[in-house]
Amino acid sequence: MTTPGPNTGNPNSQVPNWAIAGGMGNLFGGLLGGGLSFHNPADAANPYLSQMGTGAYNALNPYMQSGLGALPQLSQAYGGLLNDPTAMMKKIGETYQASPGYQYNVDQATQGANRAAAAGGMVGSPAEQQELAQKISGIASQDYNNYLNQGLGLYGQGLSGMSSMADRGLNASTNYAKMLQDQLLEQAKLAYAGQANKNESQGGMFGGLGGLLGAGLSFLPGGSAISAISNMFGGK
Repeated sequence: MTTPGPNTGNPNSQVPNWAIAGGMGNLFGGLLGGGLSFHNPADAANPYLSQMGTGAYNALNPYMQSGLGALPQLSQAYGGLLNDPTAMMKKIGETYQASPGYQYNVDQATQGANRAAAAGGMVGSPAEQQELAQKISGIASQDYNNYLNQGLGLYGQGLSGMSSMADRGLNASTNYAKMLQDQLLEQAKLAYAGQANKNESQGGMFGGLGGLLGAGLSFLPGGSAISAISNMFGGK
């Protein structure tokens, strides 16, 4: 006598219990063994976030380096001004040279003094010589002061330029540090969200597999007990 198979249409036909249990086990093992995969969004985003750091560094590094280079010179210059403010004036004064207009002004003063002395009949007198010396001394003093003021002005411009470079370096370093901080924070958020999504997906998978297992095996002998076990995995 031939035993009806599962496809004979006979309502009394049955698939052996061991076959059902084995099939469900293979399905369950296949899903857990690599049938499902999870992708952390942080893994996809991090390469782009890392490029932000490299690009920002290349753009800001020249300013950071110039600022670092300016700091020692500024410190030395300001320290010198605080400790001996006249030293810089003396240093500039030591390089004094008469301006192109100095001799012209001396010549004009001499000619004027000679004309005045001639009109008064005092040409070559001690009084004329004294007056001329005073005028020439005043011209020389003015020329020297102009030279000193110009030198100090240029020195001040140098200090201002160095200070500007230091400020730009500080701003560049601050912006780069802030960018790195934001980048690390964003990566931390992505990593946290990715792990949370992975945990949620795994929980849903186990729940679905538990329900599937319970539904497929509940009709087997001891099916109620098996259903209860499947509920431990999340099956309802």
